[in-house]
Amino acid sequence: MALSNESYAPAPSVWEPDSIGEAWRLQQMLGLGSKFISGGTLLRTQWESGISEMPHHLISVAAIAEMSAIQIKADEAVIGAAVSLSECAKHPHIQAEFAHLVQAIRSIAAPSIRNMATLGGNIISAVGDSIPALLVSGAVLNWYGGSSRQTELLQDWVYAISQPGYQEKRLLISVSLPQMSSERLGRYVSFYQKIGRREAFTPSIVTTAFQGWIHADGGLADFHIAAGGGSSYCLRLTQSEALLNGSRLTPNLLQQLQQAVQEQMIAYSDPFASAAYRKKTAANLISSGLWSELAASS
Repeated sequence: MALSNESYAPAPSVWEPDSIGEAWRLQQMLGLGSKFISGGTLLRTQWESGISEMPHHLISVAAIAEMSAIQIKADEAVIGAAVSLSECAKHPHIQAEFAHLVQAIRSIAAPSIRNMATLGGNIISAVGDSIPALLVSGAVLNWYGGSSRQTELLQDWVYAISQPGYQEKRLLISVSLPQMSSERLGRYVSFYQKIGRREAFTPSIVTTAFQGWIHADGGLADFHIAAGGGSSYCLRLTQSEALLNGSRLTPNLLQQLQQAVQEQMIAYSDPFASAAYRKKTAANLISSGLWSELAASS
């Protein structure tokens, strides 16, 4: 019998540390031929499509308690990087306080994928659909870099990773979401909407999110806005935020907001949509979502 000329890569060795320190030591010992993994859904797709090679060693972080838990504290909710998307979306506190994040998660792929995929993996992909919701929530990333733990605003990390040549070598431990103050006057509102295909790992056309407060007199305060989609990184739209905060929503302000979103959003054309279409769609989604929230408050 003739042997096939096709070669097969051997299955990688799987390591299962039970602490962050041990996981890091393994990665340092095994070197470039190793990769951290938990759900593995995105990595598996990259290997099967040939985007990246399967490493010789996989270091599973699924057994590390801190990375697999959701902790609710007085001033923040801390979601482990290895928590599955489904577990995150089903958590009662996350549902009650971060409805826009739950909506974002439910827009990602199919339930079978969300049962395996993790919040950390969605973030590390840098274009995950959870990122807009996390950005407007003021999410903080908690890292381990070998000698110490580090914290970093998600918006700062997204900007850093968008720069040419940046390579993330740290281990993402968890994501912290600041709790909303119960002493604020007015109504807290949040919004998330995605335009695109639902298939796993298919970039969306547009993803948008915002959160903020609407006072009894119609004044807007502490609004955070984010937009992205396709191959572009999702970013906070700070100029659009500044336009809203301290103002009252009027038809004229709505027009200014649409223009500001289109001017500040970074978007690229691809076979599915032009950059101009993405920007206009994002502007329309944000303005219509805000107008609907204001109408609900009146």
